[in-house]
Amino acid sequence: MKVIAHITIALGILLLFIGVTSRVTFYPVPMIKGGLTGQALFITANTCFLLSIIFILLEMLKK
Repeated sequence: MKVIAHITIALGILLLFIGVTSRVTFYPVPMIKGGLTGQALFITANTCFLLSIIFILLEMLKK
């Protein structure tokens, strides 16, 4: 669980950085056809951070 939490935190930070860049440049990121807007990347980063919190709490509950 600890490794998964670290991976989701790293992914969330990466998506947050890409989302800020997308919002500043007003250009969608071409990850998929049509591109992802900054708002979609922020929502995905938020989901990653929430998942990491859940995994950390589950790890604490196991102890």
